[in-house]
Amino acid sequence: MSSPNTDEAKRQSFPASVRLLKCLVWHLVMAQLSFDDICSSCVSICEGIGKDSGFLNNTGRNIEQIVTSSENCCLCRMMISSLCNNANLAEAPSSPLKTAADEIVGLLYYKSNELTLLIQGVPSGIIRVIRQDTDIKGRPTHVDMTPQTCAQLLKVWVGSCEKGHQSRDNPVETVHECLSSWKPAGKRLPTRLLEITPGLATQAPTVRLVQSRSLPETTKYVTLSYRWGGDVPCKTTNELLEAYTKQVPFERLPKTIRDAILLVCELEIKYIWIDSLCIIQNNSDDWEEEAGRMATVYANGFLNIAADVAYDSNGGLYVSRNPLKFAACHYGSFALFRDEFEDAAFRSRPLYTRAWAHQERYLSARTVHFGYEQISWECASCNLMEGFPFEDTFPNRDGVPSILRKPPEKQSWSRMWENIIMPYSKMNLTHKSDKLVANSGLAFRFAGLVNACTPTLELHQSDYLAGLWKPYLPDHLLWYNKANKLGHYLYDEKYRAPSWSWVSLDCPVDFHHIPGSILPSYKLAIIESSVSPISLASCKKGHIRAKGLICPASSIFSLDELSLESALTRVVLDYDKQFGGGASSFYLDDRPNIQERVVDRRRVYTLPVYAYCAPKFTPKGRLPGDAWGVYGLLLERTPDDSRGQYSRLGTFELDAFGGALKWRRLVQYCKTVELDMTVYESRDIDGTCEIEIV
Repeated sequence: MSSPNTDEAKRQSFPASVRLLKCLVWHLVMAQLSFDDICSSCVSICEGIGKDSGFLNNTGRNIEQIVTSSENCCLCRMMISSLCNNANLAEAPSSPLKTAADEIVGLLYYKSNELTLLIQGVPSGIIRVIRQDTDIKGRPTHVDMTPQTCAQLLKVWVGSCEKGHQSRDNPVETVHECLSSWKPAGKRLPTRLLEITPGLATQAPTVRLVQSRSLPETTKYVTLSYRWGGDVPCKTTNELLEAYTKQVPFERLPKTIRDAILLVCELEIKYIWIDSLCIIQNNSDDWEEEAGRMATVYANGFLNIAADVAYDSNGGLYVSRNPLKFAACHYGSFALFRDEFEDAAFRSRPLYTRAWAHQERYLSARTVHFGYEQISWECASCNLMEGFPFEDTFPNRDGVPSILRKPPEKQSWSRMWENIIMPYSKMNLTHKSDKLVANSGLAFRFAGLVNACTPTLELHQSDYLAGLWKPYLPDHLLWYNKANKLGHYLYDEKYRAPSWSWVSLDCPVDFHHIPGSILPSYKLAIIESSVSPISLASCKKGHIRAKGLICPASSIFSLDELSLESALTRVVLDYDKQFGGGASSFYLDDRPNIQERVVDRRRVYTLPVYAYCAPKFTPKGRLPGDAWGVYGLLLERTPDDSRGQYSRLGTFELDAFGGALKWRRLVQYCKTVELDMTVYESRDIDGTCEIEIV
């Protein structure tokens, strides 16, 4: 988890042209501009809106020209603001602001009510478009937010959410997704809550810690998502527990917590849950019990307050901002807004680099986000922002938090879980040992949703295998390291999970999938799998027993040609032409000495998980014959050479012409290859071997 000093160092390391451009943009957006001034180039862009999807005319302008035009054009200003936000100021190699401004051309593409900014062909920002039925200029906004002005806005949003949102497809229909969303069974209230008594006039509120068992089950409470950013100066410990039941010293609380408490007072809600104060921080038993109940704590909360842009607990909720920076731009019957919920920009906010905040966002029924430029709202039905016309709502587009409130429409349950894991794997944890427990609330919620929606399948806690689900094996075994280079993530020697679980590594992950709707012609058989203890939050050991076609990696791949000097996680190499020849890849896990271990001919084996045949296409059309492909695991004999026992080194992918014929040759080879008896636990007459992966 980075500190403010680290982030300042990053900023100073940006190219001078980037820092100059950022400074220029800041001064431009702070200028007092008219909401509706628009340049001739942007008029041309707007005239293409509402027509067929395609590239719109941006008159070949580069960023420098758009910056200059933004002095007098609201849409140019919005484009630059969106690029600065999404580019994350040169974090990525393809960042549009990393190259000199006069060399970059911005293009716009209109699709599904969105203008996508393309920089050198890379999507680099999104502007939302809605049709105006009336002359809506957007909701009035404030330069400086206060608890009073913020509560005024939130009371309207909360009231709309409680009554049910208006359907965009049918204006007379009311959507009640937020009210009918799934709630976990069992105890509804957290173990402890902070009770708030508003102060008189300018006096600070009185805060004390209470046991919730004395409160009615229908008690309404708010939750807080924030970054600690180091040690919190005022927190509950065994020594302070009794004193805090009488009064928590408000003036000693960090600013983010004080801001949240004052806001809750203005919302006329009496209780709030804050982890540093409602969990006994130096009591491991209490911490483990409460951390395992996150699904109920956030799911049952009335509202979640998210301090998105505060780097630590003293950052506060509110930042100075200029409403013009996120005001709507109007042209004809359309209103254009910068998309506050655009995924890449949203996930770059300080709070959402934190793994715990990932599940807090997913689990909460409603969240109010305090961002850099405006306050925004997120619930199962819609997203709202200060800068949007108040009468309109936008469907929750990225599925958060609605992804865990209704069954998937266009994907499988297995793929749904993968889509939860992939962003989580990119996030930071102060304590790496928290990787399972910080995701346990999502596992609990996912199981509840599956059980409610699929009568033929019921997920139990024993089905959870350290971040994978037993019914979705072997699919969930095909995760791979998505980092560009090895050695970027420090390997934690402390055991967290078996080698076949993504939890065992600290790196972003993705999953291999068979293309389209093609059915596999071969699938690894899972005989038995288990972890110990049976838990959503911890793992001390685990294994999978599988039966498949195992053979030495050196029999198929040209390991002698394996070049590992670049330390890339994906290594491309040839494989034996008798099996088709062509492209193949190793995706290496970031484990100690992985480069030396993967070329050990005596110890490294391949285990196909899926094989498939499919038509082969090029831009010129279909090629004659079929292609075949294989996804599988790279395995290594365990250090003690236990019979038939392996640990994971990564995954591999084969892709070649030749269709079923080449696959049959590989199968035949695996059936007949001579293997030492210690390589497997048992071997059937069809050549498949039973092995154990730990």
